[in-house]
Amino acid sequence: MAKEAERDVARILFVEQGKTRKEIAEKLNVREKTVGDWATKGNWESLRAAHLTNSQNVENALRGLIQTYTEQLTDMERSDAPPSSLAKEKARLVDALVKTSKTLEVVRSENDITLSARVRVMDWLFTELQKRDPATHIKLLDFQSQMLEEAARLHE
Repeated sequence: MAKEAERDVARILFVEQGKTRKEIAEKLNVREKTVGDWATKGNWESLRAAHLTNSQNVENALRGLIQTYTEQLTDMERSDAPPSSLAKEKARLVDALVKTSKTLEVVRSENDITLSARVRVMDWLFTELQKRDPATHIKLLDFQSQMLEEAARLHE
């Protein structure tokens, strides 16, 4: 049972926190080969890739980059160095900031569910409910109307 708990902790450290096999082995006082075997059997590399590419994680990483670039630009503005000596680096940071912001916008738009898609799903759901349980469908008509109005307000 202790090995199972260690393996679960190791999986979290590897998949979600990006730790290396060596770091995990040292932390849990197990052999690096043991961690490697767990990773192979549990398909941790794929789980890590999926975790890293999760849209929320991508958005958070992009926001972090934007914050870092902004802080660096702010530090440059406060610097006593002559502006001409910082011009090239400042231009690079502004370019990176703009590109990262655009990438964040694209990621958000790709993962956003359109109002029309929400309406189609809701329409399908309530059509099926009407077929299967007419009494509940009638009770939920007001709810359906309220949700459609709220969705429309959110997407104005």
